[in-house]
Amino acid sequence: MTRLGTKMVGATNNRFMATKNEVTYQNIFTPGSPPVYSDMLIGREEEASRLLSILESSGQYPFVLGPRGIGKTSLVKNSLPENFIQIEVNTVANFTELSFAILNECGLNISITNNTYENQQVGKIGGKFLIEASLDSSSKTTSSEKGIANAQFNAYMLESEMRKIKDRKIIFLDEMDTLDNGTKHNLVSLIKAISNKSDTFPHKFVFAGIGKEVHSIFGEHPSISRNITPIYLKPLDEKNIFIFLSKAEEHLQLQIPDKIKKIIAIESLGQPYYAQQVGFYMLEEFNNDKSSKTINIQHYLKGKERAFESAFSSLLFKYKFTFYKLSVSEKEILKALIRFYKPTKASDIYKQLLSITNLNRASLEEAVHNLSNKEYITIRQSDQTLLFKESLLLPFLKTRLGEQKTDQSQLFLDF
Repeated sequence: MTRLGTKMVGATNNRFMATKNEVTYQNIFTPGSPPVYSDMLIGREEEASRLLSILESSGQYPFVLGPRGIGKTSLVKNSLPENFIQIEVNTVANFTELSFAILNECGLNISITNNTYENQQVGKIGGKFLIEASLDSSSKTTSSEKGIANAQFNAYMLESEMRKIKDRKIIFLDEMDTLDNGTKHNLVSLIKAISNKSDTFPHKFVFAGIGKEVHSIFGEHPSISRNITPIYLKPLDEKNIFIFLSKAEEHLQLQIPDKIKKIIAIESLGQPYYAQQVGFYMLEEFNNDKSSKTINIQHYLKGKERAFESAFSSLLFKYKFTFYKLSVSEKEILKALIRFYKPTKASDIYKQLLSITNLNRASLEEAVHNLSNKEYITIRQSDQTLLFKESLLLPFLKTRLGEQKTDQSQLFLDF
């Protein structure tokens, strides 16, 4: 196998500097976005097939659910036809703005005057809205903000406008968990209406958001169970994470030692975002180490540390500042949860910590309460079981709080 990493490009010191269309570690390990190459989406074949099946079912609309960083957007983007439309709904303030965004991406030009609206189909996707609001008899404005304020779209109006679009559109609404309740209510009304007329309404919606159930996002509504079909993404198994890293090797034409791939697969706990982050920074460490011709354990260990900092500055940002202010008792509770590797009753954690630390029961109980308030953990009230609020926390916290094996022979003792 040849090594792309040994090939110098031009007069640069960067062993992975990209020329046009060249594969680099920056476009193979993409923790901040879906995979650039479709074959890097590993272990989701069944979910992708189900998504497409639901999409072609009359009156049915798929909703991809799962925890943060599990690959919801990646699944949808790599499964849908290339001409689908994606809208991140956290960029809109209400249903009217969402409607405008949808119609704009579908190629409609919306004009608003005196609380009425008109449209004109434009020839290309992405045509800008012309929003003209008449504020009084003597003045007009083309301010989008004022125009939107003067026009309130509802489900019926959006359906009516979309019926004027000739070509079938697949509209992917991402970040659904960020929408306000009013917008969600209008979307449910829209889905109910168009599902009853699916023989004359060709367009389809695909949803994605953080959650375990559709009802946790849309609320209780009969149409949800009937028309919106959930696809819940679980963590990948170790084998698929290993395959992902092996596929990265193929693209980059370099070798990642099997033992390092195995340990990343194990430590990821099935979280693809973790594998992406560690892989990215491990390759960056290798790229910066001009004295080494192969990826080694130090590149992995340094990459893992940098991956932690990066994750807590992006996807896990809300924990960035509280993490460095955790008390000794709080850290010990988190360490215990890491050791147990599964949801665990508080009484079992207390029992363990009382036997191996000098902490008392009161301080541990206070720590559990504080960690719950800081959203590190959830307390299941039925049996006082503790679990991480976000599953993505576990592999990253283990990097800092778990028992670390820095000696190479110890690290690979089990392989």
